[in-house]
Amino acid sequence: DVVTTSEIVYLPATLNKQSALFFVRDEKNALAQTIHNYYQHAHEDDKEVKDFIKYWLLEFKVGDDFRISQIEGEAYTMEISQNGLWISLADKGMGAIQATLLILRLASLIRNQKKEEQTIAVRDTNDERNYIVVIEEPELNLHPALQSKLCDLFFEVNSKYFIEFIIETHSEYIIRRSQVITAQNNFETPVSDMDFHPFSVLYFPESEAHKPYAMEYRTDGKFKNEFGPGFFDESTNLAFEIL
Repeated sequence: DVVTTSEIVYLPATLNKQSALFFVRDEKNALAQTIHNYYQHAHEDDKEVKDFIKYWLLEFKVGDDFRISQIEGEAYTMEISQNGLWISLADKGMGAIQATLLILRLASLIRNQKKEEQTIAVRDTNDERNYIVVIEEPELNLHPALQSKLCDLFFEVNSKYFIEFIIETHSEYIIRRSQVITAQNNFETPVSDMDFHPFSVLYFPESEAHKPYAMEYRTDGKFKNEFGPGFFDESTNLAFEIL
C-alpha cells in the first residue's frame, strides 16, 4: 500500500513594505525566508522550475526575468527585469511583491515534489508526500484582472503537480474564474470518491447562526446554490442604484 504524508504550508495574508536587503536571520519575514530557501537549492533547479517562475512573473506583470544575489552569507538582494531594466523587488508595488512571494514559494514546493518523486523511484518505496498550501486572501493588493490569474495559477499547480490548496478569499474574480475553468472543461460536481473536480467552494454566511454550505458547480460553471446577500449581488445592486 502507498503511505501518503500531507505537509501543510501556510502563506500569510499580507506583507510589510520590504527593504532592498532580505536577511537570512529575519525569520519573521516570509519573503526573506522564501528567497533564502529557494537560493539554497538554486544550483539544483532545472529548466522547468525556472521557466515556471519566469512565466508567472510575466503573467502577473511583475517582470520578465529575475536574479538573486547573496551578500556575505547574511542577506540577499532580488532584482526583477522589465524590458531590459533591472530594479530591486523592494521597489515594486505591494501586489508585485506578494505575487513574487507566492510564485517563489510554489516553485520551491514543485522542486521538492519532483525531488521526492525521483527519490521514490530510485528507492522503490511506497512513501509519498503531498503538499497542502493554506493561503489567506491572496488577492490583497492585486488588480482585479490579476486576481483571476490566481485561479489559473492554482489550477495549473494542482493539476500538474498535485499540490492542493485551501484558500480563504473574498475575491469575486477568483470565484468567477473557477466557474469559467469548470465550464471550459465540463467538470462535474463529485458524487463519489471516484469523481474529480479541481474546485470546491464553501460559503460561510455572515450570521454564525447559519452553517457553511457547499456551492456545488454545474457543468456549465454556474452554481447550484446561491451566495448570501452582499457578495455576488453587490455589484449588480450598485449598478441598479446608479441607474
